[in-house]
Amino acid sequence: MSTADPDTMTGLEQMRWVRTYPADIPSIGRLLGMRFEEVEHGRVTIALDTRPDFANPLGTVHGGIAATLLDSVMSCAVHTTLPAGASYTTLELKINYIRAARPDGQTLT
Repeated sequence: MSTADPDTMTGLEQMRWVRTYPADIPSIGRLLGMRFEEVEHGRVTIALDTRPDFANPLGTVHGGIAATLLDSVMSCAVHTTLPAGASYTTLELKINYIRAARPDGQTLT
């Protein structure tokens, strides 16, 4: 494990550090296979590849997977703007789905 001290890092430094987490550290990102594509001040891009485990009873990707991806990327983008020692949490999340995603390896970004 890294000897970095997250409490002394800015939000951008923390997100860049999180991007290098070892694969064995438990996280929602690891569970869903999320990967950071871009981490800049105020901008984060995260992608994941869908898989059959993500399917709902209708055979498409469960909306909770998309919601988790969106919540993660939005909060990480906000986090990159924070000074050291500051924190945040999601208070509300509203999503309008416009089409279904397939659980066949499609990349969601």
